[in-house]
Amino acid sequence: MPTIAVFVDELHRLLGRTLTIAKFKDLCFDFGIELDSVTSEAEMAGKGEKASTGDTSDALIYKIEVAANRYDLLCTEGIARALRIFLGDMEPPTYVTTRPEITMLVEDQVFDVRPIVVCAVLRNMVFTEHSYKSFIDMQDKLHQTLCRERSLASIGTHDLDTIKPPFRYTALPPNEIVFVPLKCTTAMNGHQLMEHLSKDLKLGRYLNLIRDKPTYPVIYDSNNVVLSLPPIINGEHSKISLHTKNVFIEVTALDLTKAKMVLDTVVTMFSQYCTPQWSVEQVNIVGRNPMVLPDLSPRTQLACVSKINRGLGLNLTADAMLKLLVRMGVPGVATTPDTLSVSVPATRTDILHECDILEDVAISYGFNNLVPQLTPTPTIGSQLPMTKITELLAQEVAMTGFCEVMNFALCLLSDNFASLNRPNNHSAIQILESSSVEFESARTTLLSGLLHTVSNNKTVPLPIRVFEIGDVIIRDETVPVGAKNQLNFAALYCGTTSGFQFIHGLIDRVMLLLNIASKEVAPEATLFYNLEPSADPSFFPKWRADINVNNKKIGSMGVVHPNVTRKFGIDFPCSAVEITLEIPHGL
Repeated sequence: MPTIAVFVDELHRLLGRTLTIAKFKDLCFDFGIELDSVTSEAEMAGKGEKASTGDTSDALIYKIEVAANRYDLLCTEGIARALRIFLGDMEPPTYVTTRPEITMLVEDQVFDVRPIVVCAVLRNMVFTEHSYKSFIDMQDKLHQTLCRERSLASIGTHDLDTIKPPFRYTALPPNEIVFVPLKCTTAMNGHQLMEHLSKDLKLGRYLNLIRDKPTYPVIYDSNNVVLSLPPIINGEHSKISLHTKNVFIEVTALDLTKAKMVLDTVVTMFSQYCTPQWSVEQVNIVGRNPMVLPDLSPRTQLACVSKINRGLGLNLTADAMLKLLVRMGVPGVATTPDTLSVSVPATRTDILHECDILEDVAISYGFNNLVPQLTPTPTIGSQLPMTKITELLAQEVAMTGFCEVMNFALCLLSDNFASLNRPNNHSAIQILESSSVEFESARTTLLSGLLHTVSNNKTVPLPIRVFEIGDVIIRDETVPVGAKNQLNFAALYCGTTSGFQFIHGLIDRVMLLLNIASKEVAPEATLFYNLEPSADPSFFPKWRADINVNNKKIGSMGVVHPNVTRKFGIDFPCSAVEITLEIPHGL
């Protein structure tokens, strides 16, 4: 969750009222944000949270934690405005866009590098020391959050009075781009700039975004003055200052939606310092995808009154909900007694669905005012029968001297077939573009996992007795997803002798625990098992058997074939069994 540092005096000035720390903390809680701590510049510098510049003050600073998707709260202005609306001290502002006077030409060369650029102009701005600092800080916050460390989008701000439109967004080889970067006095080309900034702790981490590309994106004015080299750095020529009156804002990006969100957030937060207030000048984007931006017109989100009431356990009318929503800065009208048409402003990019309207109603109503209620449809949770059987069976098998192991559900494709001497019957689900060959397929058997366990524990004294109860994944075209999980049981014995008698005895014990009788002992039983000769190539001929329940095969057991143990790097004979636990209880 982003944490925003705001000067208390400036916050009180923007709020138009002075609040004690306790009252402000309560207000934050009511609004759904949190006052994390109270500090000062000097204290933050002493803790290393802020670079000491020698002019740090002891003025109080609130560190406020806001929701990760509330980008309109990433600056003092946004927090103060939202709280004033919440308190009823102001109406939600109406943002006005004026016709474009400036053009940005987007050339085709940038479409292989950073294809999107959107722009706006804030005219007749009056910065104060606090508002100027807030303007810079918000860009940093947006770069860290919505822009994903500038990888999705980046912001450039320029003093419009120092540059001459129209502007041109293009891409050129690094050696052809020459300009004086921000906070520098010497001109350098793209390669020299990369070398220079590689030592910069702040900007150095962004260089990989374009350094290895054959061309770099760059923005020029009509006099071929470089405004910026996105997403890395602006030019010194057009840098803004405390005395800047007209600000040109450009956002370059890989995604148009993200670019619009960033641009809308910046201009709506700081258009309050423009004359006239809340006015933003659009820019005409020409090229392959022409458009005029920003578009600050509100969008409509419908919400159902009865659904909101049901979700919150309330019985509010549509008019009552609309009054609550106005406090959250989202006015609307009731088109029917049960339908709200909410006008979502450009600042509220977090509202994507009806449930977001429900959340705003809950915050405005007050979480502490909601009455806890039991769900009208009571349910009682309990273990699935198969889960309970699995736990009981694991305990009983462990008491016979076998150690339970848990292996990955993904494996090498060969572990399902070739390593076990089995032909590939295409029953395994393969992972598309797997990042590791060790996890390229879903397992269809537990046996290979047990063999890997023994192979990786050669220093353990013999004999080794291990078992596993877990899901295997098998292709099944009869189910919607094309595959199904199947619960299997497998055990393996490894020693100086094959120990087949131990595996045979274990399967007899497991069947007894599952209440499945031996056909030889109880031929009249309705649920019985028997052994038949097997052709499973994973096991040694004449030392292998299929296990049937009511004449339906559920698995096999035997002495593991020497070719199989050799493939897993095991030097001692092994015996194993694997059965499915689902079939017996479905008969």
